[in-house]
Amino acid sequence: MTIVVLVAIAFAAGFAASIFAWPALRAHIFGLSAEIATLRARARAERSAMAAPIPDSVRRSAFRITGTIRP
Repeated sequence: MTIVVLVAIAFAAGFAASIFAWPALRAHIFGLSAEIATLRARARAERSAMAAPIPDSVRRSAFRITGTIRP
């Protein structure tokens, strides 16, 4: 009998905790998905910037510094 009461109390406590914690958890989850989307967009922009050709002015200044021009 005591175990049944303890299980019922534990179930009720867990249920109450989940009701009060769900809004915070949901906001955290949706906040994380928004952060992931932002980071992916930033990574896409960085990749496209890296794929862009190097301007001649930068290539000339690199030659002055290193003595070689990389393709």
